[in-house]
Amino acid sequence: MRGLRFKQKRNGVLLCTMFISLTILAQELQLNSGYNVKEYLSQISVNTISISPNGNYIAVITSNDDIEENTTEKMLWHYEINDEGELISKTKIDFFSNTISQLNWTNDSRYLIFKAKDSIGYSLFKALSKSPKKITPILKEREKFKELSSYKILDSTTLIFLESKAKNKEKGQKDILSFPKTKNEIHTTFKKMNFETGKIDSLFTLESNVVHFDISPDQKHMIYANYNHSSYFDNNSYADSHTYIIDATNGSLKKQLTDDYVWDESNWFGEDKILSFFNGNPEKKHYNPTFNGLCIINPNNGNRKKLDNFKGRISSYITLNNSEIIINAQQSTTSNFYTYKNDHFERISDHKGTISNFKNNKNKSLMAFTMITNSSFEEVYIARTIEELNNPIRISDFNSSLSAQPIPEIEKISWKNSSGETIEGVLMWPPGKKGVQNLPFVVDIHGGPRSSRSEAISLGGLHYYYAPSLLASKGFLVLLPNYRGSTGRGQEFMEALNGHPSSKPSDDILTGVTYVIDKKWANKDKMIIKGASYGGHLTNWIIGNTDIFKVALPSCGIWNERASYGTGDGDIGQLIKFNQLHYWDNPELFDKESAFLYAKNIKTPTLITHGGKDVRVPTHNAYAMYYTLKEQGATVELLIYKNEGHIYRKPHNKLHKVEAELLFIEKHLGN
Repeated sequence: MRGLRFKQKRNGVLLCTMFISLTILAQELQLNSGYNVKEYLSQISVNTISISPNGNYIAVITSNDDIEENTTEKMLWHYEINDEGELISKTKIDFFSNTISQLNWTNDSRYLIFKAKDSIGYSLFKALSKSPKKITPILKEREKFKELSSYKILDSTTLIFLESKAKNKEKGQKDILSFPKTKNEIHTTFKKMNFETGKIDSLFTLESNVVHFDISPDQKHMIYANYNHSSYFDNNSYADSHTYIIDATNGSLKKQLTDDYVWDESNWFGEDKILSFFNGNPEKKHYNPTFNGLCIINPNNGNRKKLDNFKGRISSYITLNNSEIIINAQQSTTSNFYTYKNDHFERISDHKGTISNFKNNKNKSLMAFTMITNSSFEEVYIARTIEELNNPIRISDFNSSLSAQPIPEIEKISWKNSSGETIEGVLMWPPGKKGVQNLPFVVDIHGGPRSSRSEAISLGGLHYYYAPSLLASKGFLVLLPNYRGSTGRGQEFMEALNGHPSSKPSDDILTGVTYVIDKKWANKDKMIIKGASYGGHLTNWIIGNTDIFKVALPSCGIWNERASYGTGDGDIGQLIKFNQLHYWDNPELFDKESAFLYAKNIKTPTLITHGGKDVRVPTHNAYAMYYTLKEQGATVELLIYKNEGHIYRKPHNKLHKVEAELLFIEKHLGN
């Protein structure tokens, strides 16, 4: 092995022992087999959908990486639909690239309203539904929207918007960090505006950071949620964050609806009910995640009724006629639609893949959503009836080029772990090779761990971390295990890794590998293990406990639980996975579940990748793993993307990471 050297590249990558360029990569890799890497990483994802009240217009925000320009493009699309669900026109609105958000429609469907930034600054803009490229700012005086955080449309000419400001924000000294940090008191002012006349009235100010609000149908009350700590990973976020009902005219408190460790988003469900979409267990005095749940709350007495003991992970929901609820949720390895009737959920579709962005219009005449199936990349679909949800109409063609290429074959499989419990996973076969034996084999471990993989051709994001269909298209058999801790199989299964956050899921994964080997599908001499975030953490632990893999590709994973204690951006994850134990409560357990303890066993050639500014899993984990394995004489290489965090932003770095991993595979396995 060469001695350790560092070299700064222009794209912000710090390379250790491995000196490569994108040009060399392109020459040495057979990038023309299977999906083209650049095209795969540039696939279009849908961020949000909004439907006009009359059901004739749909607005869609998309994003995708432009590899050549090294930027992520955010675009607004406008669709016109007739009553038969036929597409009349599609318009790409690219005046406000990368800044568009918060789509809404006026009640008469005349205008699409959205927040964006032009050459002057941020503002609310309106686009004519009939001429969507005719866009004007709602107000010429942009300063009046400088602090705008969110808004709601009241009718065809009026909206309510919020301004949030820190009351006691201190600049401090730029060269000094001081702890504990001063808690910013954020106040939110509610304002009412007539966007025909431009008149703005200040209604009231709340001493809270209002992050979500909804207005009752009679416009007499509002419901809002405040989060004084913005981090989803901070235990204090849940202690101080609650949901309230207030008077819509003066902000006076009517009722506090929650007093627990729950992340809640509530909306009115008719005049006499509130529908709460929550994450957390209301009965526990510390945060403990649930898969997203739904409750109906009586606004008069605060009584809550949880909707069914549903085991799926609810992604989104709509309501019909203030009485019927339709959800889309992932259960097991696929997403589908369910209606809530007679106190339980009933499945009403049979899709294979992932469903997101489920919306309907105010008049309840049209539904829209995005779907990634087992044979098609993400597109927008519409349905005019509940029955049509099972056979929707596709209106977009964002990723038609990718979908037209040979598609990997996808199936759900299951096996028994060492305790006899059933574990599920998704298997992706190279195109046209389902059932073929002795294939090069990849285990791709999802992060979270409160996540899961479905029978979808693409994840719909984070393609540089998880690209199973890219690997399958290039000839690999790919296993996506939904280990204990994954969502989609109920609360008990999700909590099953608590207390043994490495050993239990690793057993689930390795017994799945044994299952595939016993079927003679995998070539035991060409097996790869990879994962990112929690998947990277499990990859690190597994290669210290087995030498069956010929290549390991961990990304942004924990290496040493002891050294990582207290260094991340929140205490949620560590407290949960160790059953609320601190390191000093049971140091033996923390060490046993830490990959570092098994460093001397690691012989697998390993390429570590990590963001240089990662605060979720601090970068010291990658450096410590690299130097430890190097000292042990293992084959190890390290790529630090200096200006990236836990989530990468620069397309060049995403491309570099994927191509570096492919080259590393080729280097140690051959073609």
